[in-house]
Amino acid sequence: GNSIPLTPETKLSLSAEYSWPMTSKLNATAYGRWTYRSNTYSDAANSPVTENDSNNHVYVRLGVVRGPWAAHLSVDNLFDEEATVFQGFTITPLPLDFASYVRPRTVRLELQRYF
Repeated sequence: GNSIPLTPETKLSLSAEYSWPMTSKLNATAYGRWTYRSNTYSDAANSPVTENDSNNHVYVRLGVVRGPWAAHLSVDNLFDEEATVFQGFTITPLPLDFASYVRPRTVRLELQRYF
């Protein structure tokens, strides 16, 4: 009756993309993605100390394209939600545990040249 480790019972994703002409030579693009992941466990025993909470993840990107050139501004984890994706214990005599978290809000500017 235990959950499979690191496997959410529910995972939903919704995305949309739109592009439109701004001028005769310049196009704009917008993209957004929302992902929901229900809680998971990091071990087969489903120990409460290894439970990873459910989380929402939002990614957005705005950009402009002109011929072979493009520039995009994106934000990953828009609402800076904190959540663990793995929690575990090391196999050492020391009582150490560790956790991996989702990446914090990240803002990125990308410049591209298509060949």
